[in-house]
Amino acid sequence: PGNYINYDWVFIDVYTGWFIDGTLSGKPEKKRQQAAPFADEGDLLVLDNKYQKAIEAYKKALDILPDYSYAKNRLNLVNSMLKHIKILEEDPLDVITKYELGTEYYDLDLSEKALTQFLKARDLGYENRDLKKFIGYTYTTLEEYSKAKKIFEQLNKELPRDKNILKWLTYVAARESQVQKESAEAYILTGDLRYRWGDYDEAIIEYKKALELKPDSQAIWKLILNTTKRRNAYQYQEWAFEYMEYGEFENAKEYWDEALAICKEIQDTESEKEILIEIADEMYDWTFYDEAIIFY
Repeated sequence: PGNYINYDWVFIDVYTGWFIDGTLSGKPEKKRQQAAPFADEGDLLVLDNKYQKAIEAYKKALDILPDYSYAKNRLNLVNSMLKHIKILEEDPLDVITKYELGTEYYDLDLSEKALTQFLKARDLGYENRDLKKFIGYTYTTLEEYSKAKKIFEQLNKELPRDKNILKWLTYVAARESQVQKESAEAYILTGDLRYRWGDYDEAIIEYKKALELKPDSQAIWKLILNTTKRRNAYQYQEWAFEYMEYGEFENAKEYWDEALAICKEIQDTESEKEILIEIADEMYDWTFYDEAIIFY
């Protein structure tokens, strides 16, 4: 069954990829495609602790696409991280800098280094809820779900109305149950959570794990297909934002319309609302107030 699952998945991925690639090419997409390999190279260099080379790679990406927000953010993170490392060399007991360095490590997917800084800051007496949250996030990333669960349970008691904490608690509890006993339902739950967070690739991975346990489930196949379509709609949203940066409003509207059409097709009303709010926010930022009111 696994071979058939993989074969059918490739078919879905190729089909939906063709659906996206078949759109009219434009300046932002082309430049993004040229810049993306350098940003990817920078990410790999960061994971390999080659930070100066990573900076060079991100700069190459920005030479191609100066408004490439991902590369810009990563470049800023690496530079800030190096600055904080230098500060700690001079003052190893600076707990606030340890916390800030930990958040930068976390954002750069250097989870073990992040956890080390967070725990050192806590051991030195730096205690606040944001630190607790990041320790919980990092334990989750490192798949230490029982430890993460304890932290989010404590935070949930302190802040029972905080939906974000409840979201993380639900997620780590589901992950912990998966470790104890695999079930399709548990993977569907974590897939649904990932979908709601906008982590569509991760959601698909979870649904595929569920499908391996229930290969004949049409409902799971539908989840995979709809999530793939939603991921493609998100790509349209990104292109729309890039066109707005160039002031090409009609092209941006065309891609937002495509994204909305996909969300309507898969009956994802929450995503439709999110996209409409995104459009309204952009219209407002460009001082198109009448249009913004319409979309709101």
